[in-house]
Amino acid sequence: MKIKTSMKITGYYKHVFRAGYCDVLYIMNGYEPTYYNAGVYGWNNDMYVDHRTDTIITTGYRNMRGTRIPDYIVKAFTENAKDILTARGLSYEQCRFAIELNRRTFFNVLADLKSFEAIFDRYAKNYLSFSEAISLAVKKGA
Repeated sequence: MKIKTSMKITGYYKHVFRAGYCDVLYIMNGYEPTYYNAGVYGWNNDMYVDHRTDTIITTGYRNMRGTRIPDYIVKAFTENAKDILTARGLSYEQCRFAIELNRRTFFNVLADLKSFEAIFDRYAKNYLSFSEAISLAVKKGA
């Protein structure tokens, strides 16, 4: 269940990021936002929290805080999540595990954007797309 809060909550987290409405929809598949914010015009945004990396992502229409998540990162992890969700032959448990791994890796990358650049530089030279580079990095546990 989401908790209504003010935007001051973002001040309690080390890493604060923002994404447009539905930008992280596939990445956060199956996960309820921790908080939401609303004002005189109604709902403003949802906030997803990862306590392991001390990171919060605000996503919505108005009043979002933090650094904008680079589009190439969102695109790479979204493509990976779509591939997982549309894969045939995966059991429900395998699908949930893969989505969780993708989500955790996404938060790890946000917590340390330099590590993403290192992963991309290491793997992307040999691959055609961002999602393939991320998929391989996730499989190898980088």
